[in-house]
Amino acid sequence: MAFANTAGGRIVIGVEDKTRRPIGIDNTLDEEERLCNLIADSISLRLVPSIELTTVDGKTLLLVEVFLSSSRPHYILSEGPEAGVYVRLGSTNR
Repeated sequence: MAFANTAGGRIVIGVEDKTRRPIGIDNTLDEEERLCNLIADSISLRLVPSIELTTVDGKTLLLVEVFLSSSRPHYILSEGPEAGVYVRLGSTNR
């Protein structure tokens, strides 16, 4: 959501943070569905990122690409439009 409110961005799920080594994810289709449900159920206005499965070094990763949205600001439903809007600042969400 912060990507959509700022300039877009990519998230790779299944990569170790510090080493950036692919470690993969288990139950890829279940994880993809869980992520899609989380986005649909938790974020307003509607946000539709590109979500793909890919394989690197025999490990399956989820690639999530979020584009800059023309219908921003997007916000976390449980926090509301006053407190739930986030933007990217460097490598952090604010």
